[in-house]
Amino acid sequence: MPAPSGEAAALTTLEAAARRGEAVAQYQLALRYREGRGVARDLVEAVRWFEFAALQGEVQAQHSLALLYDTGSGVAPDPFRAVQWLRSAARKGYAPAKTSLGVMYARGRGVAQDHAESVRWFRAAAQQGDAVAQALLGLAFLEGRGLPQDYAQAVRWFRMAAREGHAAAQHQLGLRYELGQGVARDLVRAHLWFNLAATEGDPASVRHRDRVAARMSARDLETAQRLARACFEGGLSNCE
Repeated sequence: MPAPSGEAAALTTLEAAARRGEAVAQYQLALRYREGRGVARDLVEAVRWFEFAALQGEVQAQHSLALLYDTGSGVAPDPFRAVQWLRSAARKGYAPAKTSLGVMYARGRGVAQDHAESVRWFRAAAQQGDAVAQALLGLAFLEGRGLPQDYAQAVRWFRMAAREGHAAAQHQLGLRYELGQGVARDLVRAHLWFNLAATEGDPASVRHRDRVAARMSARDLETAQRLARACFEGGLSNCE
C-alpha cells in the first residue's frame, strides 16, 4: 500500500538527510526498512543504513546492527562481528548493548563463554536502569551463575525489573514469595506478582496465580486483588 502523502514527504526528507550523511537520519531510515514503515520491508537495506550510521558512532545503530549480525537477518550470520559492534556501543555507555553483550558472554557466542564477564555487563546495564539486565542479573543470582548464589540479591534485582513492567521478573518475584526464597513466604504477594505478570500476557503466570489462589483464603485473595489494583493505579511504583 503506498504511503500517505504526508508520510511520503517525510520519507523523502529522511532519505535526503541520510544521503547527506546524517547519522540519526540513517538510523531512522534503517528502522523503517527493518520494520516496513512507509517502505517495503528490506533487511538488506536495513543493514546497509544501520552500518552507515554505526560507522559514525551512532550507538543505537551499532546495537541494532549487532543483533542483525547475530541472527543472520539481512546479512550472513557473524557473531564475532556482532560482538565487535556490541562492545563499541557498550563502551560508549549504551545500556541495551551492555545487556546484549552480557547475553553473548553467557551463551558463548562470538566470545568464549564466561559467566563472570556476563554478570559484569549485566550489572553495568542494570545499574543504569535497564530492566532486561536487572532481570538477567536476578536470574544469575538465583542460579549462582558467574557469582555466588544469593536469593536476597535475586529478589532485589527481580523487584527492580518487575516495577518496570518486566513480566518475567514479575513471575520470578511471584515464585520467590511462593517458595520463601530471599523473602518471607507470602502467598498474597505471590498472587499479586503472578497477577501482574499474567496481565502482561505471561501464560505461566496465569497458571501459577490460579494455583496459588486455590490455597488462599477469601480474605487473602481479596487483599491480593486490592494490592494489584493499587499497584496498577500507581504505575507499578507502589506494589507492596
